[in-house]
Amino acid sequence: LGGGARADVHWVHRDAAAPQPAQRLIDTLRTLSIPNDRSFVWIATESRAARALRRYFVEERHVDKHWVKAAGYWQQGKSGAHEPIVDAA
Repeated sequence: LGGGARADVHWVHRDAAAPQPAQRLIDTLRTLSIPNDRSFVWIATESRAARALRRYFVEERHVDKHWVKAAGYWQQGKSGAHEPIVDAA
């Protein structure tokens, strides 16, 4: 990674019994220090999880919604589904 960019990798195992999509991911993200200033967030996962993660970054972490790219590359129980995740506003 050039230009001072940095990447840290954290493995988070999915909990199929979790009541909310991406709950373990969000719980893990809450423990990490992520700079809000000029941080771009890219999310590619199951549609409900992508929506939950985008909401977390925009609402809880206050990352500018234009700096969060989220897409649901599959939907649980459906085949061939792809969904870009955007805000209503």
